[in-house]
Amino acid sequence: HVGIVSIMLTAGSRMARRAVWLVMVVQLAICLPAETATKTARVLILGGGMAGLQAAQAFNDKGMTDFLILEADSRLGGRMLAVELPGLPAADSSLVVDRRSNVSDPFRSLADRCNLNYSFLDWSQFRAADDKGNVITAEALESQGRLSQAVRNLKAAWARGDFQGEDDLSLQAALRIYGWHPKTPADWAIEYYWFQLEYVAHPSALSAKRWLYLHGDGGLYGNQDYQRVRNSYFGNRVIVNCLADSFRNGDNDPRILLNTLVTEIQYSDNGVTVITSDGSRYVGDYALITFSLGVLQHGDVTFTPELPFWKKLAINRF
Repeated sequence: HVGIVSIMLTAGSRMARRAVWLVMVVQLAICLPAETATKTARVLILGGGMAGLQAAQAFNDKGMTDFLILEADSRLGGRMLAVELPGLPAADSSLVVDRRSNVSDPFRSLADRCNLNYSFLDWSQFRAADDKGNVITAEALESQGRLSQAVRNLKAAWARGDFQGEDDLSLQAALRIYGWHPKTPADWAIEYYWFQLEYVAHPSALSAKRWLYLHGDGGLYGNQDYQRVRNSYFGNRVIVNCLADSFRNGDNDPRILLNTLVTEIQYSDNGVTVITSDGSRYVGDYALITFSLGVLQHGDVTFTPELPFWKKLAINRF
């Protein structure tokens, strides 16, 4: 198109200029996308992670099947992700279930519904590999032994009352006092395995006193009876598929829309219109938003009209 316009501009005549405008109008008309059809449903479920899947399951269990799931990724499950390392298949994490009778754990009923087996949680049962796929389990076990000793020393100090009257400090600093100095990739991996996988935070961001109150000897969770759902190498994908299979009609259920990125949500007393990155419009009586706080906090989705102050405050409080 640019080449055609450039050639005609060199003519310099009034006729040529008119022809330029004619060509430009024709080309623009050809390039404009066709209007995208609007899809409707009673409920629009925005996000196909665990919250979205459980919402769809709940609707289906109540006999309400008129919903659409809009998921930006190419798969369902959100953060419940299985990964493939070089030469070593792995899950991002195991599903840990609290089996104590006096504790209500929503994952317990979910795992039971999916007929999954349990095994006792044993932190020593793992395989480790580096980024090239080389198995380094022995090195990781040695790192875990040193971290375990530091944790035991820290718990013993807590039981003796060494921290009474002292200011709080990070869990990382407390562990450093009792001999944990991570220096190798195996050390960092074990530290992640122990803390970030469980608490979604690095030890430098965790309160030592709070952690010891919960997990120290005699603490709230000091003698916990956790069990792990046995998912083989499929990880949490088993749970995702189980949830999805409870309501979807085959592998190509038209109510599940993958690669569908929501960019704007227009809402009123009359319903909701959702606009996606390709210009498609989805209309519903209700929209159930299951996006993470991060998506909402970064302004990735525009709300029309703007959300009221109290909702903005709730979203940005963390």
